[in-house]
Amino acid sequence: MKKIFFKSIYVFSLILFSCGGSGDDGNGGGGPVDPPPTPQKPQKAVLSKPENNSECLEVDAVKFEWNTAANTSSYTLNVKNLITNEISSTTTTSTNVEITLTKKGNITAKIQSDILKKNNESLQLELYDNVFVDLYDKNFMHKSLIKSQSAIVDEKDNLIKAFGNVSVESNDGKKLLTDSLLWDNSSDKIFTEATLEFITSDTDTFYGKGFESNIDLTNWNILNPRGSINNE
Repeated sequence: MKKIFFKSIYVFSLILFSCGGSGDDGNGGGGPVDPPPTPQKPQKAVLSKPENNSECLEVDAVKFEWNTAANTSSYTLNVKNLITNEISSTTTTSTNVEITLTKKGNITAKIQSDILKKNNESLQLELYDNVFVDLYDKNFMHKSLIKSQSAIVDEKDNLIKAFGNVSVESNDGKKLLTDSLLWDNSSDKIFTEATLEFITSDTDTFYGKGFESNIDLTNWNILNPRGSINNE
């Protein structure tokens, strides 16, 4: 049996954002107006691990670390796949973050969000705003897309928990709508204990509470069904 291993090469860079600003004080008295404060230029942050603009080959995870820069409110980390030329950007207020890229040589999920924070106490990644999680099978075939307002990546237990206007859409058009969701990377299944709406086709919609399924929504179970609608 032949085995195909998907190998990716990544290059990293770091961008700083100043926390300074300017604005109008709204003084309408006609007297002299103080000039707006001058934004302070952020000092340079040096990516210490791995080396800035370095290449990384065949890794399960990469931990990024850099120094604290003055006059800086957030950091944006760019990760570029040198094979596909895709660039993934992550914004964080921390000075270190670990991003899982592959699992045993195979990508099982690609995670994107506007804001990412590292919780050093719980060893979790916290994602906020426009969270997108693409799920892949062991052959690196895309199966479904999870969208939510926020999510937590539990690296210790290999879980992703999604919250707020959660949707899961499979490649063949099935769609799950709920308020919270758990993806277990070990079993490669999704779960929710919340109320849900599950659209299997243009004509069939199911309602209930509690749901479990494989990632492509082909083998699913509503634990407490509450009815269905046939739209024909």
